[in-house]
Amino acid sequence: MPPKKKTKAANGDGSIVPRKLKDGTTVYDVWISYKDRETGQTKRKPFYGIKTYEEAQKKRREATAAVDARTFVNPSEQPLSDYLTAFLDTHRVKAQTLAGYRKWVTLHINPHIGHIKLSKLTTRHLSDLYRKLEREGSPKGKGPLKPSSVLHVHNTVSRALKQAVTDGLLASNPATTAIRPSAAEAAAPEFAVLTAAEVSRFLNQEKGKREYAIWHFFFTTGVRRGEALGLRWSDIDFEAGTAGTAVIRQTVGVIRGKIVRETLPKSNKPRVIDLDAKTREVLKAYRKAQAVERLALGDRWVDEDLVFARDGFRLGPNQKAGGPRHPDRLARLFDRRLAKAKVPDVRLHDVRHTWATLALKNGVPVKVVQERLGHANPTITFNIYTHALPGMQHAAAEQVASLIA
Repeated sequence: MPPKKKTKAANGDGSIVPRKLKDGTTVYDVWISYKDRETGQTKRKPFYGIKTYEEAQKKRREATAAVDARTFVNPSEQPLSDYLTAFLDTHRVKAQTLAGYRKWVTLHINPHIGHIKLSKLTTRHLSDLYRKLEREGSPKGKGPLKPSSVLHVHNTVSRALKQAVTDGLLASNPATTAIRPSAAEAAAPEFAVLTAAEVSRFLNQEKGKREYAIWHFFFTTGVRRGEALGLRWSDIDFEAGTAGTAVIRQTVGVIRGKIVRETLPKSNKPRVIDLDAKTREVLKAYRKAQAVERLALGDRWVDEDLVFARDGFRLGPNQKAGGPRHPDRLARLFDRRLAKAKVPDVRLHDVRHTWATLALKNGVPVKVVQERLGHANPTITFNIYTHALPGMQHAAAEQVASLIA
């Protein structure tokens, strides 16, 4: 049975202190005494919020053994930059997500507050960091950050500090009370979209060209760039129900210039999207053309079952087709094609926003758009596409009023 009060072992063995939380549950704080290697002073190190007394005993034994062996170093005394590096080295997320975290840490966190000791980091440090990023940006950045980028910085450091609390290195997470950009500020539209007429003009220009099928697929599905490039023929069912379907199971991205492929994380289920009749027709024609090219290339085609695989156009002497396309090169090609069609300059990712905006303005429910785009919940969709909703409210008002009349 764990003791009800603080228990103190022999001198140097540390102590275990039970503590009640607001919800009535009891956790245990372990305190260890050790000598600082630099100053020689005796200090105390707490490990907060351990769930069971047995785990607290184990933590005390491990820490006191390290003190006896003179190998104990108080992790919370390390600079924030060192802690963030260690956190990212062991953080289990998709490679592309991890690369994003490293970017925020390297560019926008370490240059400003990386020197501060983990144990000394306060809410004020973080709030001041966010305001500075909004005003000035970072030494190696490209000027002030948008609210959405500052929120990415906050989410990165908050996630790391939450782990520090779990590991007993901090009593609380200073990021939880930092003044960060609101969800509304971060979700403010930072993109441009095309009208239906502009989309039609672009696609009509591209008919008969090598990339027509992929442009058509982007504009009619709203999928992410990496999701389209990761799509396989085995993920497409042309006969499902009254309409065909495509299942989003993997993505293709770029990390440090190299192509990476990743399956969806375990927490996310594959996303099924319906395909309209025209898109099914375009894909079937594209599959036939791809089969002809695959036979012509012979062993220079590596069959990976990818729908929008790299083709044989401008293939170097030692290169092979059939693998994934480079997402950034495809985006640059899209820019050139867009300019030729004389439509407004938008990014390839804005094609996704174009689909969502057209859908919402034409009465497609937010819930349906959310599921199609793969957002975690409808609130995210609503915040991003608020600009498309005022017209919908007016139409709804007229429709309901006419029913009552």
